Formats: sequence, structure tokens, C-alpha cells
Amino acid sequence: MDVKTFEAFSMRDALKAVKTHFGNDAVILNTREKKIEGAKGKVYEVTAAKNSQASVMGASRGHQDSSQIKDNLVELVEYFKTLERSIKSLGEDMARRQDLFRLDAGLHELRTVVYDELAKSKGSFVEGMNPTLSRIFQRLKMMGLDEAEMTKLADFLKALPIEKTSDPEQLFQTYQAQAIRWMMKRIKVAPPWNPVMGERAVHVLVGSSGSGKTSAAAKIAHHYKTDHKQRVLLVAFDNKRIAAREQLRVTAKVLGMPYESIERPRDLLDILEKKKDWDLVVVDSAAECPRSKEDLGDLLDFRDVELPVSFHLALGMTEKEVQMDRMIRGFSHLGLSSLIFNRLDESWSYGEIFNLSLRWSLPISFFGVGRAVPEDLERASRERVVERIFGL
Repeated sequence: MDVKTFEAFSMRDALKAVKTHFGNDAVILNTREKKIEGAKGKVYEVTAAKNSQASVMGASRGHQDSSQIKDNLVELVEYFKTLERSIKSLGEDMARRQDLFRLDAGLHELRTVVYDELAKSKGSFVEGMNPTLSRIFQRLKMMGLDEAEMTKLADFLKALPIEKTSDPEQLFQTYQAQAIRWMMKRIKVAPPWNPVMGERAVHVLVGSSGSGKTSAAAKIAHHYKTDHKQRVLLVAFDNKRIAAREQLRVTAKVLGMPYESIERPRDLLDILEKKKDWDLVVVDSAAECPRSKEDLGDLLDFRDVELPVSFHLALGMTEKEVQMDRMIRGFSHLGLSSLIFNRLDESWSYGEIFNLSLRWSLPISFFGVGRAVPEDLERASRERVVERIFGL
């Protein structure tokens, strides 16, 4: 009997894989949920086999049909039990997330009130501004835009020869459009990682624990595979956390992408020597929090590999700007090519994207906008940055 085990992030996908592989003659032998050790989330494992007797024992077709119906019923019951457990678990998790969002919304509202009061106080940034400009800069301040940049923008807007109008909303729209143009000229967006078909490159994602680096690696690899039709290889370079490698292995399997694991950068050369069919290698590195060049350890050895290697820093938007700034400083010894901002769906302010990109003169390449892999990924654009900052 041909027995095979299938893994997926949902029981439905696992059963779908069984049916695709074995067809209607599939027999479910076992199902179970399996936690990804040391990481959040779980996978569903289904062991199945092909009921070969069904195709050769025509005389006992009735018995086979009865057996098949029984198997299907067992499968269905198992599926509903799993679904019930998943919904219950999701409901508990959602409650916790809702509490956090409620708290965050309260803080957001409180911050708005504080800014309104500050605007009325003497010496505030918007003191003396006309109401239209004050409205724009209160929004930018609430979004966390750097005050030095706001001063430059204010000088630019005040110097514009804008005609007076009796319609305050029209005046606001005119100033806001000019502010958006001013900001868009200063936002840098990274070019596609492999702009030329047939060109080969290695891209290493670096970042601290909790930055969403591993998920981003899987999402980006899938993006280049499906949208750019490139031959992508996912590689785990994490000799500290076995669970992280296991998480990426399972993700690669579910997404149908080749996967390899390395212990040191030079191992990549041996792998690529055997694998001839690749265009792009996406490497998920171990979580680091470097305070000096020496803390970067093995990552520096990638520069000795005789391949075109680029480094991209993943940052979680739930971190404070000062923390993200330190991360950029710590990883800057690698020669960063771009910034990837994750967890935008959990953030209330987006000025940090503008501030950090401008301060370090680094382009933005991708946004992680949710937990779903591979769906919740956006290619960075100037329009999306200003859209989020101005709440358009």
C-alpha cells in the first residue's frame, strides 16, 4: 500500500493535498495537529494511502463503496472535530487581540487629545500656524513624523504662492496635495531584487527576534516565484534555533518551494553547485541584536562568498523608533540594501517609515501587512507610505 504523510497549515489544505495526490481512492489512516516547536502556530498532519483494492476487485465493489463511505464519514468527523478545536482556539486568541486593539485605540485617542491641547499651548510646533496648516501638521505629528522634517515641510508650504479661497476644505486639500508631493520626492523605494531575467542573486534577510523576518522571507520568496516566475530557493541559516528552521521547512513545503539549510555561508556554494536551476536565493538568517560589528558573527562571512549577496533588514512596526534606529545602526556594517517593515496591521503610526528611510538613506522594499503567509505582503511604494501617513 502506498502510504504518504501530508502537512499543511489547515486541515482543509491537508485533505486537499491528499485528494490531489491519491484521488477519490484515498484512505485516511491518521490525522493530528502538531505544534511547531519553539514557534507560534501549528500544522496539520494527515497520513493517507491509496486504496488499490478498489481498482482491481470489481466483484467486491459494493463492499468497497461501503468501506469508502465509512472512511469518508470518519474523515468528515475528524475534520469537524479539528475545525471545532481551531474555532475555539481562534476565538480565545481573538479575544486577547481585541483587548490589545481596544487598549491601543484608547491610547491613540488619548494621544490625539494631548496633541490638541499641546497645539493650543505656547511654544508648540503648530503655534501661530493658520488652521489649515495646523490641521495637516497635527496629523503628521500624530503619525510620528520627525520634527526637523516637519519644520522643512512647513517652510516649504508657507512659501507657496497659494491663492486665498473662502472654502477652508479646498485650501486644506491644496496644502495636503503639496505636502504629499514634497514627501513622495524624499521616499526611496528599492528596485526589484532580480530586475534582469537570468541574473542570479542571493538576498539575506537579517533582523532581531520578533521582527517578522522568517515570515517575510517566505512571503517574498513566494512573491518572486508566482509574480516574477523566478526559480526561487529558500534557505535557512539559523544555527541557534532549530524551531525556526523547522518553521521555514514546513512553510516551504506548503508553498511548494525547494528548501535547504546551511550551517555557515560557504555551505551555500556547495548547494548551488548541485542545484543548477535557480535564479534567486532568499536566506532567512538567525535573529541578532548587534551592538557592534563583532556581534554580526557569521553574517560577515557572506561577503566572502563568491556570489552577488545583498542584505535586507526586517523591522517590526510595533517597536519604538529609537529601537529600530539602533537595529539599523547595528546591521549597517553589512551594507544594507533595503528596509522591510513588518506588522503594519498592528501599528497606529507610520511616520517612522519615512523618518528611518530618510535618516539612513535606505530604500524600502516590502511591507508585511498581516500574519497570513504568503498573502499579507505588499511591494513598497511611495504612494502606500503617504497613503498611510495621511490616512487617505
